[in-house]
Amino acid sequence: MSHKRYYLVLALVLLSSVILLGLSYSSNSGNDKVILNENITDDMRVVYSDGNEILSGETTEIGITNLTEDNKKYRIFIKEIIGETKNTYYQINNEEKKLLDSNTIIIDDINSYGTNGDYKYNKITLYGDNSSIKYIVDVMYDESDGEL
Repeated sequence: MSHKRYYLVLALVLLSSVILLGLSYSSNSGNDKVILNENITDDMRVVYSDGNEILSGETTEIGITNLTEDNKKYRIFIKEIIGETKNTYYQINNEEKKLLDSNTIIIDDINSYGTNGDYKYNKITLYGDNSSIKYIVDVMYDESDGEL
């Protein structure tokens, strides 16, 4: 009778080990074939929801992470790459639409890496006279020393 109890305990230990190993493997496995629309440099990581080329009337979401040890200013700018329009409007984070008067649509501060505020999120929608106009949206650090 004691041999049966020994084998039963041994079987339960092995079964629980296999289950825990399987759970551990499944929690660490993921879809590593996901393609992110991201641009990583030494200074920043920028992730676009739908890429940085959008048509008039479309929206893209941009996540920006400061990878430096310094507080920085970043700017988001756009330019037309296909088509031409006289009036381009932009909307940031569902706020009021504004007429584009320069290629820069936002300048904002971002804190140093590892601190609160080292990540910024912006949702940008562009509107032109024609829905076939294509824009490129890009992010870079603002290196100007003057007033903004």
